[in-house]
Amino acid sequence: AGKNVILVLDKSGSMRGEKIDQARRAAAYVVDKLRSRDRFTLINYDSRVETFRSELTSGDKATRADAEEYIDSMLAGGSTNIDGALAKALDFTANADGPAYVVFMTDGQPTVGEKNGMKIADNVKRHLNEQTRLFSLGVGHDVNSRLLDKLSSICLGQTMYVRPGEPLDNIISQLYDRIGAPALTDAKLQLTVGGKEGRTRQIYPSEMYDLFSGDQLVIVGRYRKPGELKIKLTGKFMGKKQEYVFEDEFPKETGSGRNVFVERLWATRRIGQTIDDIDLYGENQELVDELITLSKKHGILT
Repeated sequence: AGKNVILVLDKSGSMRGEKIDQARRAAAYVVDKLRSRDRFTLINYDSRVETFRSELTSGDKATRADAEEYIDSMLAGGSTNIDGALAKALDFTANADGPAYVVFMTDGQPTVGEKNGMKIADNVKRHLNEQTRLFSLGVGHDVNSRLLDKLSSICLGQTMYVRPGEPLDNIISQLYDRIGAPALTDAKLQLTVGGKEGRTRQIYPSEMYDLFSGDQLVIVGRYRKPGELKIKLTGKFMGKKQEYVFEDEFPKETGSGRNVFVERLWATRRIGQTIDDIDLYGENQELVDELITLSKKHGILT
């Protein structure tokens, strides 16, 4: 089936030199892989947001050639309007016929428009089409990784990072292969202990995401009581419903030291969520006290 692809490219001043070349090569790779049954557009942004076409257009040979010229003509300059660029991308996804894939590239922090990363992520969440998936590509060492990871989590996608000078070929090919080959979409997880729901709490990630070939689904949380555990993972593959059931047991306490790391991993995720809440809703003493308590108990620097 044809894909709807929206490429969002950072061309702010910090992208000058090698990084804008990396972005051009990455964009050109994706455009070259499009076929006439696919629909796409390009968005580039600095202080302002510009588009290649005003609507999603066919990926035929002539349009791809025009898009490649458009990519080659990009010049780096200006500030970084991430919020505006993402809002424009979501406008395109609202008119997409079927699933839409946003490939979002950036190298740094938002410097114009909305600058709070968690508020940008909240804006995306409020305007998100349920068929939209976002794949982030962070270029360089100054990228806002918290924001990109949050966006990918909200949009059920994934994030990849590229160091300056690192070849993009393998990373971009992996990213594009994932766009075309989800292994489990609309994934949902149900946990029951002793045949009852509601025995688990503070599960992270709190929302499920699409799974792609080779992925691992790693979830951490807390449980109230020990007992027989049943895990049911459901979703769709190529439109057909899939269901996987796993059975085990939640012990009263860990019997050996080899599983002790799980508690600390949970605390790390909990701290991350609490910091996100502070960024989004403002600081209050309850959240600060919880951060300090978790940090001291589990030895995690915040």
